[in-house]
Amino acid sequence: MKKFYKNLTSDIFELTKINKIFFMLQKKFYSNKFLRAINYHGINKDDKDNFEDQLKFFSNYFSDVDKQDLNMFLNENRWNKQKPGLIITFDDGYESHFTIAKPLLEKYNFTGWFFVPAIFPEKEKQGYMTWEQIRELSKKHVIGSHTLNHFRIKQNFKNSIKITNEIVISKNILENKLKHKIDVFAWVGGEEKNYNTFAAKIIKNNYIFSFMTNSSLILPNTNNYQLQRTNIEANYQLPLVKLFLSGIVDLYYLPKRKRVNKLTNV
Repeated sequence: MKKFYKNLTSDIFELTKINKIFFMLQKKFYSNKFLRAINYHGINKDDKDNFEDQLKFFSNYFSDVDKQDLNMFLNENRWNKQKPGLIITFDDGYESHFTIAKPLLEKYNFTGWFFVPAIFPEKEKQGYMTWEQIRELSKKHVIGSHTLNHFRIKQNFKNSIKITNEIVISKNILENKLKHKIDVFAWVGGEEKNYNTFAAKIIKNNYIFSFMTNSSLILPNTNNYQLQRTNIEANYQLPLVKLFLSGIVDLYYLPKRKRVNKLTNV
């Protein structure tokens, strides 16, 4: 039922062109100098064509963002591309990220940002990427930590050793296996209860960027450690994708985003 109402709402916004109006207002107000980060999980084979349709749409309205682009945008206030930027992220290290997402991203000249729980390839979990696949992926794309065990660090969780291990050991394992620095992190679980002040301090001490999931534009003055993503899945039809990228959803997340940013502003 929830999916039905999402699709119904997106169809209404598409027919009335409200999506387009909001998106054009964003472009006009910021002169195309903004980024949007989106977040995927697994991609079913049946959704491959739909995912490619999404990428086609993205390529028409957004520019690719790699780690160097993000660094120049946030730390040097530089954005020289004609279209706003899109950071396409993937959580959890699913095998479909290698078999489906990778070739399609490269077909449309997008950089993928892949956040991997470091223990998953260690345990060779079925349905998840192997170290060999992750190493191959890292040649053209960004690999980041998604904790050690896909651990949700709840707001009231007090075990500092466990928190540190999830954030730091995951980084160490990834660096050891991939033979290069890992300086990007993504929190697990977008719910408000899954953000923690102590964890935010450990992340800041060990990474350059960290991503959350509270839907907002990324602007030159955005905190490097509060980069918000908008959740999109490969089975979403284009009207729903357009709704989520229009900025309307950002308003819904505003109260929660303010609370989470205050909690993690360390």
